[in-house]
Amino acid sequence: MVPELTYFVTIMNLFSNLVEGKQIVNIGKCRQVHSYSMLIDILKNAKLCYPLKAHLRNYINELYYSTEIE
Repeated sequence: MVPELTYFVTIMNLFSNLVEGKQIVNIGKCRQVHSYSMLIDILKNAKLCYPLKAHLRNYINELYYSTEIE
């Protein structure tokens, strides 16, 4: 992988770990930074980069589906 893609995969991994386990404060802050539509657009553009897709899916699921949206 190119360094830029490796960096992006690592960042998405960190974000997905940050909101894991119903961390309400982290989830609230991340919802302000990353909109659902932006994350879906990134997921569509990820194409065949499976590590990026896996981390993005986990992040989206934890961020928007594991807790109620306020």
